[in-house]
Amino acid sequence: MRWLAIALAAPVAAAPVADTLSLGGQQVAVDSWQWGARGDGHSMLGASDRAPLLLKGRFPGCTKGARYGGAQFAASGKVIDLADVVVVDCSPDSMTLKARKVTVKGWNPETKEL
Repeated sequence: MRWLAIALAAPVAAAPVADTLSLGGQQVAVDSWQWGARGDGHSMLGASDRAPLLLKGRFPGCTKGARYGGAQFAASGKVIDLADVVVVDCSPDSMTLKARKVTVKGWNPETKEL
């Protein structure tokens, strides 16, 4: 009698998808992000201008005041297109962007769902 040996492997967890920013021909990893706050943590939601996007990570060549026609931000499984982007602040480990228009791909404004 022959025995058939079957090895069962533990399920392999998928690697987490990193948040990324594509801007100015570069794609960089984003460690963390938030909408509507300045670098000092004060909320700017409700301000007369659009709320900024604060990104934490390493951004080589970041220049305050730099303007870009567009950028794409992929986070939490969503893709966000930014149009008419300006870098309003940057440091070695963070960058703050403002965009004239923000579009979340797949967003349905009627149902408020992706």
